[in-house]
Amino acid sequence: MIQPLEMYHTKRDPDRIAPILHGLGNLSSLIRAPHSVLSLIANMTVAKGWLDGLEKTLVERVTLTPVVQMEYDLEGTPYVRVEKLNDALREAEHDEGTEAYLNQATGCADLVLGTSWRRGVQHHPGQRHQRPPSPVPA
Repeated sequence: MIQPLEMYHTKRDPDRIAPILHGLGNLSSLIRAPHSVLSLIANMTVAKGWLDGLEKTLVERVTLTPVVQMEYDLEGTPYVRVEKLNDALREAEHDEGTEAYLNQATGCADLVLGTSWRRGVQHHPGQRHQRPPSPVPA
């Protein structure tokens, strides 16, 4: 089951904010409940360079992409594919059961992530902006 991202401000380094990913879900769930088949793919961008005269590597950006397991039938053989939730929602036609399934998965994603994921909004470290280090010594 997916859980929120926590941005932890470290005590030893005030410039460092560490992402804590409590729950990314399960990409291969055997349970078909929408909250169980919803997972997150985390992408992190790090910046390495110099900040206040010290060489540092800091997390610059964290992006969480909700994905969902979709069940299909190929010539009588069922298979499961992991798709971005946004892509699954954009597909033109779904049967009534699939539509309800996607709506429930979307509600779970909204509950945990808010609605910004629908627009592809980046999740940045913490409330305060983390300065990325400059690539060359200052």
